Amino acid sequence: MSEPSKTDWRLDNLTSMRGFVFRWQRYRVVSEAWDHDHCSGCWAKFSEFPEQYSEPIQTEGWVTLWPTEDEPEPELIVKARTSGWRVEPSPKYGGFQLNWVCKECYELFGAGLDFVADAQHPQWGLAGI
Repeated sequence: MSEPSKTDWRLDNLTSMRGFVFRWQRYRVVSEAWDHDHCSGCWAKFSEFPEQYSEPIQTEGWVTLWPTEDEPEPELIVKARTSGWRVEPSPKYGGFQLNWVCKECYELFGAGLDFVADAQHPQWGLAGI
């Protein structure tokens, strides 16, 4: 794999996760309304059921916990719902949401962003997963 460019759009997408703790795991559907996710870097799709999609699907990858707070929905989401779009909030686990990174993005950018691979880190217990 070649060295990524400092102007790579995937790097821009991942920079906010600098120093985050990750673990490798299989993707599992978390609710009927939330049946897939995307890589935070390149937007590759994750799903438990790849046969349901025509594009390439990731069935496992690197996952981290993104801290969340109870906030009002952004205006963009409210407008989308008002226009008839189905928009679901991401599931929360003890004040966190799961953020996924595909193998390629983790390998390309993880070291430069100080990602930490630690499946035993106490953060997983905080989220109850």
